[in-house]
Amino acid sequence: FCDLVAQLCEHTARELARGNPEPRYWIDVFAICQWKGALQRADMPQGLNNTDHGFRRVIASTGKVVLALHRCLAPHMLGRAWCLYEMWASVRGGAKLEALMTEASREELRTKLSGGGLDVVGKMTRKIDVAKAQAQDPQDLQNIMEVIQGSPGGVHSVNVEVKVALNQAIAAAAREMVRESPEDLGLKEGVAHMLFQEMGDLAGALPLFQEVLAVHEADDGPEHPHTLTSLNNLGGLLE
Repeated sequence: FCDLVAQLCEHTARELARGNPEPRYWIDVFAICQWKGALQRADMPQGLNNTDHGFRRVIASTGKVVLALHRCLAPHMLGRAWCLYEMWASVRGGAKLEALMTEASREELRTKLSGGGLDVVGKMTRKIDVAKAQAQDPQDLQNIMEVIQGSPGGVHSVNVEVKVALNQAIAAAAREMVRESPEDLGLKEGVAHMLFQEMGDLAGALPLFQEVLAVHEADDGPEHPHTLTSLNNLGGLLE
């Protein structure tokens, strides 16, 4: 919980620094009634015919959902039915997902990307399978799975939508790291590889590869191994 508060404080400071209004946070574990009865039924999905419940209305009205990733590359939430349902409901409600990380999580992601690690994010998101997810209350799990299985595309569609949304959220966080450390060529190249190879985002990867190549050409010369490696990376994207 202390990590969550720290992440939200950092997020608030960042939003204010960008000139945005001070954010207000709706934390699901506090706002959704956890006790059985009429109040919980109003907040939570209860079968296929009840898609207009309190939780989904709030998700749709906020416009943005922040994901607190305590462990960026192995988040516990990806095995929890409620967490996956919340992300899916956010996507279906048109809300933008934003990844919030602890300093340790940011450093973990930075180290993996800067070190030339491949399949950094895909290794995590490929494990998402709402059919194998768990919930503390069996009735909650039954209600969630009933809604998901009856939705267009069923479980497969939910898995795909959640994976894509999470990939995009982490990619945005990685781009922010590059903006914060523009001189870190290893990080810039790692993010470019992630965008290109894991997400198929050629337009996002191209300028990063070009920037790294330009620096190596200017600092190391056209025949240096660093320059040739950067040239090969760019060529692999353009071919």
